[in-house]
Amino acid sequence: MILLFLSCGGADRAPASAPEQEMQDYSKEKDARGGEGGGMGRRAPAEPAAMAPPAPPGGSAMREEAKAGDVSLGLLGAMKQDKNETTENKPTGGDDEKAPALRSWFPESFLWMPLVQTGAEGTLTVPVQVPDSLTTWRVLALGLTASGAQGGATTTFLSTLPAYVDMNLPSYLYAGDRFSLPVQVVSQQAEPLNGKLSLNVQGGTGAGAGQVSVPAYGSLAKVVQISAPSVGRLTVTATLDGVDAVERSVQVRPVGRPVDQSRGGTLGAPRTMRVEAPGGTGRLDLQVYPGTLSLVASELTMAPGRGGGIWSDAYAWVLATQALPLVQSGELKEEDRRAISLRALQRLRRQSLQMDPSVAVPTLIALADAPADTLEGALAARMRTALAEAQAPDGLWPGSSSGIDDILVATAQATWALGPENRANRLRAQGAFERYAERVESPYVAAWGLVADVVEAGNADALRKKVKDAIVQSADGTRSLVVEGTRGDGRPATTAEATALALIIFKDDPELSSDLAGWLLANYNPGIGFGDGLSSLLSLRALQIALKGELPPSVTVILEVDGQEAGRGLLDTAHPHQPLHLSVEDYQGAHDLRISTEPPVPGLAWNLVQRSYLPWEQAAPRGLDIQVNPGSLSVGMPGSLAVRVAGPVDARVTVEIGLPPSVTADPTLLAELSNRGAFASYHVQDGQVRLDGVVLEGGAASLELGLSATVSGQLWAGSSKVFVEGSPEQAFVRVPSQWSIR
Repeated sequence: MILLFLSCGGADRAPASAPEQEMQDYSKEKDARGGEGGGMGRRAPAEPAAMAPPAPPGGSAMREEAKAGDVSLGLLGAMKQDKNETTENKPTGGDDEKAPALRSWFPESFLWMPLVQTGAEGTLTVPVQVPDSLTTWRVLALGLTASGAQGGATTTFLSTLPAYVDMNLPSYLYAGDRFSLPVQVVSQQAEPLNGKLSLNVQGGTGAGAGQVSVPAYGSLAKVVQISAPSVGRLTVTATLDGVDAVERSVQVRPVGRPVDQSRGGTLGAPRTMRVEAPGGTGRLDLQVYPGTLSLVASELTMAPGRGGGIWSDAYAWVLATQALPLVQSGELKEEDRRAISLRALQRLRRQSLQMDPSVAVPTLIALADAPADTLEGALAARMRTALAEAQAPDGLWPGSSSGIDDILVATAQATWALGPENRANRLRAQGAFERYAERVESPYVAAWGLVADVVEAGNADALRKKVKDAIVQSADGTRSLVVEGTRGDGRPATTAEATALALIIFKDDPELSSDLAGWLLANYNPGIGFGDGLSSLLSLRALQIALKGELPPSVTVILEVDGQEAGRGLLDTAHPHQPLHLSVEDYQGAHDLRISTEPPVPGLAWNLVQRSYLPWEQAAPRGLDIQVNPGSLSVGMPGSLAVRVAGPVDARVTVEIGLPPSVTADPTLLAELSNRGAFASYHVQDGQVRLDGVVLEGGAASLELGLSATVSGQLWAGSSKVFVEGSPEQAFVRVPSQWSIR
């Protein structure tokens, strides 16, 4: 049995071949979920393909000519192919010959073949189609014999051309961007190269191509001007007559203000709905979850950066502890998981110095399963003792106010946090609830009493009825528990929190639990989760209860738009940490959507995020402000960005700075600023820099970031945002502006 994996060799590239950033700049638009964008029906694969992918429609004939060679590896590492063997696509020469093959397929990895078997001689030949990238490919083979012996081998092969043309588009663009694009022409031949370079632009305009003359073993860059006036996909094709042709494409994003609407549910039957893009252009992202572990994976990438107080820290710890299967499957690095858990634990420890029930409850819920001989176990034991001692002789814990409802909610939460082993505290709490049971009118109080199991059997049915009667049905068929009241920490109760409690209570009612789970999934948003930390923690726990059950080994998900299939994907239920992602880009107007599965699966969860773009309107600063002023910025030269933030005195804020395409922040200068205490941490991603824990000494902070640009032109930057740490709803957004880069 053998496993094969082929990927770009990185530093081992062909000499004088594609530009240095060829593979890194290959356009892959990442959405908020971490998935891959694409056209209608394009999806990020839930699992690497088990065979070499077919050439895309209109793909390059190069792959047919190159054959890429049947790469052979001995099971125990004997190389059957010379490491320096190259695979070449001979160009055609002369205007009277056929047009050159169009290169347009540029994956970074293109073959994953687990569980293939060698023949009787212990060898295996795998014919593959090589992508159009001009680079060095690395092949990894791992083998296992029937007796358990293991072996492995690696080799490389070169994919190159005697002469070629290439270019690197930005990874994304905004509508209205205009930029200069260098088109590189390279000759690796002993004769000079003369020819006509032509340019074709779809979804935009381009000009500047013409005759080129390249000396032997030389290169030149022809600069052309590209404009992307509208939303959609910009495709640029550069052709050097009789020699080579390359096609690159990039998604052009709207400049408008993004507005997300979310809906979801379960797929026991096909789901239909009407969607409309109010801002003129919209995008749909459908995620189908084979299990709640995929929700954990989605949340783990977003939740630790949201802030929001001790419940958010408790939730981050719970996510990190539940992510161990992701580490075991190789989807998450253990050091990354551990970093999240340690950061959450440090925050819990810092806040636990108060020894207050409002701190002890979330801390104990997060650390419920912590081993006693660990640091977190010792913290849990200390908090458990403090919380138990805070119980009054009458069995109650203090609430956020003197009202009996608040006191009963605080009592239920404390009992739930202490767990069943604290029998004496539980019995006193049950006695207190018994005394007040007839006075309980709030379904929120009733729900907490039932979930915490502090309600005597005689009163349980009445409280269950009170909760059930308060559940309302939405127009889409989902149900939720809408409540009023405050939690033990004094914050208002949320519908997500109450609905999660109801789902736990009615987990044995198939119809009701399905509708309640549907509401939670419909209101889940990767950017904000299920709401605050407590709402997210309870929602995840409730869904883990509701979505249990055996799934078929293979489920096909089908997305239709106006009766036409827009995409389908195979959901691999053997890997519950990997959701299926289908998307519809740049639709306009109103459309009818239908989501179905083959076969129908009652417990399969789905979530659809509809993003629309509305015109920006600059709001007036109200207690928060951010100013972003780029200095003179030129390609290849270091530049700077002045950022000024204003807000409450001595507050800690999070700052998100939008950048134009192909502009990046200098990580060395960011690290220096962080080390000097300007902010606690920073995160750099495509088109944005996020600074966490910026301290507003005297109500203001001034920062200067280092920048670099790889593309010149008039380019839109994304919006910039500032919000008080832990309160993302209190935010100020500075609308996008267009930068001039020389």
